[in-house]
Amino acid sequence: MHENQGLESASTFLKELISKPALKDDLRAVLKSMDGPQTGRELVRTVLWQDLEFSLGLMGGLPIIANAVIRAFDELLAQLGDKFSPQLLHGFIASLLDDIDTATLGQAIKRLRPMLDTLSPLFRELMQAVEREGAKP
Repeated sequence: MHENQGLESASTFLKELISKPALKDDLRAVLKSMDGPQTGRELVRTVLWQDLEFSLGLMGGLPIIANAVIRAFDELLAQLGDKFSPQLLHGFIASLLDDIDTATLGQAIKRLRPMLDTLSPLFRELMQAVEREGAKP
């Protein structure tokens, strides 16, 4: 019950925000300002080290955030699959991928590999749980 109330409140809040032209203008400006090589890096440094207690609390909430993102992603896939033709979706995604910083993505993947060696058993367990729920990869 509590989850549904929070979801309804968040949905109502977002609908109200999205209806305001000023928000759209501000969002465009923020997105444009984020297009720099240090933007994400500085954000992580600030969030992690400005207030460690806040950072650890935020990280403790990651499962809740991850579940919300997973549900949103699932709904996005449902909406895109129902409303977009494969050709339109292909063209749109192709144009988005053209703007990906492949050099930094490659560097991030190199840094991720050693962590995955250590963490992969956890992800295998997660995938086994997902498969038990009926979603085979």
